[in-house]
Amino acid sequence: MSQKPTSSPNHPLASIHNFRDLSHVSARLRPGLLFRSAHLDSPSPSDLQYLIQTLKVHTILDLRSPSLERRPSLPADTATTINVPLITSNLEKAWLFSLRWWWIIWFFVLALVGKKKEMLQLIAREVLAPRGLVGTMIDSFDVASERIIQVLDVLVEEKAYPVVMHCQFGKDRTGAMSIVILRILGASWEEVEKDYVVLGTKEWKAMVRDDNLRMGLGEDFDEAPVEVVRGIRAWFERRGGVEAWCNQNGFGAEKQQKLREILLKDNHTAEKEGNLNGVGIEVHVNTVNQTGLQKRGTKVKR
Repeated sequence: MSQKPTSSPNHPLASIHNFRDLSHVSARLRPGLLFRSAHLDSPSPSDLQYLIQTLKVHTILDLRSPSLERRPSLPADTATTINVPLITSNLEKAWLFSLRWWWIIWFFVLALVGKKKEMLQLIAREVLAPRGLVGTMIDSFDVASERIIQVLDVLVEEKAYPVVMHCQFGKDRTGAMSIVILRILGASWEEVEKDYVVLGTKEWKAMVRDDNLRMGLGEDFDEAPVEVVRGIRAWFERRGGVEAWCNQNGFGAEKQQKLREILLKDNHTAEKEGNLNGVGIEVHVNTVNQTGLQKRGTKVKR
């Protein structure tokens, strides 16, 4: 029996899950340039041909941790793969030191005896699960902002396109990046929600559930509810909006405009609509860390 497609109707891929063109949310976005997906580790020959010959993918942005075992997705002479992990060492430290002191001691005991799986499960159970999807995604914006900006810096290079960005399941880390990109492009929050809630097939959902079970995460981590986008929206609005946050973190108005010029059909019209949607470029400074995590270390040099 042939495997059912796991991507959007416009891109019926058999072996790549949760794949879609980000332009599906609005007719203002240029199609065929920026795609989001689950991992591309084992594409079928037909899917590989589709990515190379039909979509002509030039750059792959892998948002996963470098320690994760993976296979090359596209031949190196066809596409450039850039690894920009959204879970940084600073973020891992922030999660670790938000544990109660006895769990921190236990974490280092596990480290001494080489129990990496149990270490990850401890963080998942005691930190990630209580924080929920909204809290853990906000942590990436708050503590690992330099990696969000690194991804955006790649996307203002016209020669990089077409681009596929992905994480393991194409839901949370990829979803976080999509939220920022769409808002810079002037998409309404309703359009952002439209993109975020798209999920894969039952097979894909079963893989997500199995992975979360191994980590000790509840079923709320399996889904992509609109409440996640609304929680992130509230966090950004306390900081003046997505554009203001980008300004504060090194992706200023000039770069934002460059991104619009690349990805929008009619930049001037879309920019006006973006302003009507409440997107501004005023810099709003807020030095209070409202996630409950403390920033540690220095940002990665770009």
